[in-house]
Amino acid sequence: LAQLRSALDAECGEAWTAPHRRAPHVAIDIRPESASLLPPAPAPEVEPPKASYLSRLKKKALYLESRDGAVALLQARARGRRARKQKRRGAGEEAEEGVEASTACFPTPVDCRPRPTARSLLLGCLLCVPLLLLSPLLLLCLAACYAYLRLPYLLGWVTSKAITRLGLFGYPLTFGAIHLSPWLELRPARLHLRLCVEDFSLSNPPSLGCPHRHFVSAGAVDFLLTIDLHWAKELLRTGRLQPVPIHFEHTSVRRVKLYFELTRGELNVNGLAREIAELEVRARRSCCAL
Repeated sequence: LAQLRSALDAECGEAWTAPHRRAPHVAIDIRPESASLLPPAPAPEVEPPKASYLSRLKKKALYLESRDGAVALLQARARGRRARKQKRRGAGEEAEEGVEASTACFPTPVDCRPRPTARSLLLGCLLCVPLLLLSPLLLLCLAACYAYLRLPYLLGWVTSKAITRLGLFGYPLTFGAIHLSPWLELRPARLHLRLCVEDFSLSNPPSLGCPHRHFVSAGAVDFLLTIDLHWAKELLRTGRLQPVPIHFEHTSVRRVKLYFELTRGELNVNGLAREIAELEVRARRSCCAL
């Protein structure tokens, strides 16, 4: 402390005599005269090892000394197994990177639809059989729904058979499906009908053996008809049938194919008219014979 006080007094005197002079830094290291003044550090308490632990260590050391060759072999096998795993992992990562690079622009779609199994189908059948046996009305409703959904194809089949048998005397004409959408207008009295025919076709003459099966075919034929109902009033009032006016408001034909072919020295159009006339004559002769 006496040294510190004298050093501070000297610095203060110099500061008063030379105020513009920068005072040096003063560092005083105060150490005790002897290390014996510091309190001794307490020694850590260490418990002596147990006899069981020492015995286990001895047994393990003896086992390792006697099995040095086996231990070295096991370590070599472990290192080889680890190296093979790392090699396979590197090859798999390279393959995954290649797949990711190939599918980066075009990701593969995932099919999330449930897959039917034989067990689920059998369970569904077992659940439906009691319902059908207990309620016949449900069976009729299911049949009616199926018939309604298949009605356009049924209309196409019936119309094809009717026109082929009655109108063309057996010459083949087919309609794939017929969609009908009628609605009624009261003032004035009109009936509007939207008629869409799919897969219409008129066959080539079967006797000529033409390369193409159909003379004319169309993928879809769409009509919008308007029928004036004033003739019904005249029929009810006078009992005479008046001409029925039918207006084609809209007609659309898509995917039309028409083939003119010359086979066996005869055009298919002439063969078509000839066969229809022959079939009509045969039908009239059969009617007269009856």
